[in-house]
Amino acid sequence: MPSFSVNHNATNTASATVPMICAMATATNQIGIYEINAGSDASADNAVKYAIFRVSARGTSSASITANAVDQNTTQSALTTWDTTWNINPTITATSQILQWAMHQRATYRWVAYDYTKLLKSQAGTGKGMCLESVVVSSAFNGVWSFEYDE
Repeated sequence: MPSFSVNHNATNTASATVPMICAMATATNQIGIYEINAGSDASADNAVKYAIFRVSARGTSSASITANAVDQNTTQSALTTWDTTWNINPTITATSQILQWAMHQRATYRWVAYDYTKLLKSQAGTGKGMCLESVVVSSAFNGVWSFEYDE
C-alpha cells in the first residue's frame, strides 16, 4: 500500500461549509490518514478548533495540490485528489466529524494513528473523501498542515 504526503497552508477563516482542504478518493481507492501535523507560521495569540469531516461529493474545484510519495521508489501516482478552493463547495456529510482538536496559534499539534485499525478512513468509491474545517477561530491567521496517508 503506497503512502503519500501532502502539505498545505491557508488563512483559517471559520466556516461550517467551506473546507480548508479536501481529499477525494477515486472509485478504486480509499484514503487512510495516519498522521496530521498542524501549526502556524504567524506569531500572534489566537485560538482555533479544527475538525476532520467526511465528504460525499467533491464539488467543483478551482485549485488542487499534488501529493508526494513518501517512498521515492513508489511508481504508482497518488489516486487521491486534494482540492484547496472551489467554485462549488464539496458536500460535507452531516454529523460525520471523525477528529477534532483545539490549539493555540503559537503551538503545534500532531495526531498519529497508533495502529492501522485507527486510520481516519474515507468510504471507498467515487466522490468519497475527507476535509479539514476550521470550526472556530478567535481571529483568522495562516494555518499550516501536513497529512500523511495511505491509499
